[in-house]
Amino acid sequence: MRLKTSYILLCLMLLASLLGMSLRPTHKIVDDSEKVKLETMIPKQFNDWRLEDFGAQLVNPQTEAAVNKIYAQTLSRTYVNTKGQKIMLSIAYGEDQSDSVGAHLPEGCYGGQGFDVKNITKGALTTPYGNIPVSRLVATKNERIEPITYWLTTGEKVAYSGWDTKKLKMQYALEGIIPDGLLMRVSNLIGAADSLEINNAYDLQARFTQDLLSTVSQQQRLHLMGKG
Repeated sequence: MRLKTSYILLCLMLLASLLGMSLRPTHKIVDDSEKVKLETMIPKQFNDWRLEDFGAQLVNPQTEAAVNKIYAQTLSRTYVNTKGQKIMLSIAYGEDQSDSVGAHLPEGCYGGQGFDVKNITKGALTTPYGNIPVSRLVATKNERIEPITYWLTTGEKVAYSGWDTKKLKMQYALEGIIPDGLLMRVSNLIGAADSLEINNAYDLQARFTQDLLSTVSQQQRLHLMGKG
């Protein structure tokens, strides 16, 4: 009886293994579109914004080892407008964002670097090209107070981190497709952690994002925000 049970379990394990191999995605979505090159895709000057050579220090989204494992490219810049307002932009892009690979979210990377992370909320960033599901949070460390807006793209779609993004990855997997993906983060520093300054920071980040999206091409915009 034990021998028969063991034989059945062995057969089931082999069947599961074969099914897993047959359902494993093989086609990369990046093979069907223009290659992403963050350094040239994101302009150094647009609308009222220009690149600042010595801007505020950006928090590294991940350790170098994690970046090399998950992402093919990263970009970190600080922009300033004619009013002297500054925005920090950080983008991490990977050609393989299948279910076996995940993004390191700002909540974790800031917390891992000693920041106190609070006020984590989900919302929508309104643009002329559609609404972007975004997450917002405030990271503080000593005198540094940094409201943050970020979102994740998976292939040509965007969804909140967590279960919503995981469902997108599963949908692509069932279609035999390996999606690329992007984590885009915009933030700025404020003087006090009161609700007025925080909301003003989010408004500034939204204006910066809208200006950026209006500058890039339609295909580039698809990479940055998915189909809104």
